[in-house]
Amino acid sequence: MRNYTILFSCFLAVLGFIFMSSSGGRANIFNEDRTGSPLASGQFCGQCHAGGNFSPIIEFVILDSAQNVIFEYEPGQTYSAMVLMSNGGGSTPSGFGFQASILQANNSMAGNFSNPGTGAQISTVNQVEYAEQTGPKANGIFEFEWTAPSAGTGTLTMYAAGNAVNGNGQSTGDASVKLTPTTLTEKTSIGIAETQEISLRIFPIPAKEEITLDLNQEVRNPQLSFIGLDGKVFEAPILTSSLQKGANQIQTGHLSSGVYFLKLQSDSGVQTQKFIKY
Repeated sequence: MRNYTILFSCFLAVLGFIFMSSSGGRANIFNEDRTGSPLASGQFCGQCHAGGNFSPIIEFVILDSAQNVIFEYEPGQTYSAMVLMSNGGGSTPSGFGFQASILQANNSMAGNFSNPGTGAQISTVNQVEYAEQTGPKANGIFEFEWTAPSAGTGTLTMYAAGNAVNGNGQSTGDASVKLTPTTLTEKTSIGIAETQEISLRIFPIPAKEEITLDLNQEVRNPQLSFIGLDGKVFEAPILTSSLQKGANQIQTGHLSSGVYFLKLQSDSGVQTQKFIKY
């Protein structure tokens, strides 16, 4: 009987080690893709991490030098990249983890990751690079850089998945989420033809209680709205008949965490810009 007890204790110790090791990055520890990509055969963190009273939200975005979220990439250009994990309801998790990749149409690595920030690392499995956590991070903001592939690579797909964890060192009592795959198209023309009469810039990204809308000129009779990825529209009240050239503060405290399009309609036409509410 004593031998069975010892064996069972050893089994629990090994099992606990495996779960705790995963917190240091699935690709780093086990050479596995858990982003939900074709290389993972659709598997993601939810295959193990479950049962927790959390509602995790994940966003994976690429930012240009002005900190605007991009949908088109310039070949060879280096961009900032960010994975944002947050909790949409239930209990408060002790931390978050993630794994992300960007793949070509043939499921090979698209470009390169580099310069991981606090709590992030770059791991390689079968010549594919993955950005992932070094351990659970309380604020869920993971930053790194991405250099786009060479010209002619074509459309790319971004994959990511993440966990909200309870900190018990095991996979029980956690909750997982998988990003809906997002595409990046290759920019084939760069220059004057792309400029608009009105240009706008949004900062900070991610935003909290308000965003600053930076305009290159005064905008008369503006109508502002926020559009969620699910198509839901939220009005943005404006107290004046015009937006000034330069910085304009717009309240976003009423929005839930997520990705939105800001739509600016005025006498000069319609402009849209994507931003993140955290």
